[in-house]
Amino acid sequence: MEGCSERTSIEGSASLPARFSSNNYLCLYKAKTPPPTFMLMSMIEIKWDGKESMWIENKEDIERLKKNFFGEEKNGRLYLKPEETLYIMNFMNGVCFYNDKKVEFNEMASVFSLKEPRLFIKFNAYRDWRDRGLIIKRIYEVGEWKKRKKVNLKKYPSRPLEKNSIKTEAVWYPDSLFSVIEDENIGQELFINYWFGQYGVYRQERGNLLKLNFLETVFLSKHFGLKVKNTKGKQMSYEKILNEVMKKREYAKRLYEVYEDWRLRGFVVKTGFKFGSHFRIYFPGASPALSPKKK
Repeated sequence: MEGCSERTSIEGSASLPARFSSNNYLCLYKAKTPPPTFMLMSMIEIKWDGKESMWIENKEDIERLKKNFFGEEKNGRLYLKPEETLYIMNFMNGVCFYNDKKVEFNEMASVFSLKEPRLFIKFNAYRDWRDRGLIIKRIYEVGEWKKRKKVNLKKYPSRPLEKNSIKTEAVWYPDSLFSVIEDENIGQELFINYWFGQYGVYRQERGNLLKLNFLETVFLSKHFGLKVKNTKGKQMSYEKILNEVMKKREYAKRLYEVYEDWRLRGFVVKTGFKFGSHFRIYFPGASPALSPKKK
């Protein structure tokens, strides 16, 4: 990876958990070439103070890692974040030492997971982006990096979502965590024009019901004025629906916040569980009637 060809401004992530929303991470750097075969590299020596600081002192290793957007250089050292350290140890022949004693991967990961229980979720997301030739950086790190080097800013083609009032009603099924709209015209409009839900049977031209997952149900209720009732005929607010889901899925609110952030910027957001991610993100204007370009 010879540095990066362009910087991409991005809020949220298609495959990142809610912890990796725009509040914490902002920028992805797109590499010119796929990631190299790191395991062929010579050993990279990492030093650890046994607490929170990990760093590299070898000048050749520092320059090599800086070109690949690892760490932050201070006083002749390159300081690493936990996820960067684990990545280098696992994929780049990195070896960590504490007081000249070798530290194994699980030993270090165990220490940091005490402060960050979701460490491996963060690490897996970080690894996933790296393996795609994309480098994710925290907001404050990007700010410091911009001071040192000029970049060509390329923004994703976001645009505000056009909101229209929905004059129909959906029925919420709490045990299944989805709702159903029977109105064919509105169902087709939401599916074709906005790509909300699944109209009819997946990839088959039959059926006339629009099925919405809980994220879509909450979003449409909150921003499009969709009226929702439960199976007993009682009206449900979007807050109540989300609270019900949170009792069954503790991370539901964080998922929704990421979903809402992308949707309000005009992107199309679909579930990505079969791909091993929370979401698939499509550019504005994508439709199931077209062949959308996936991010």
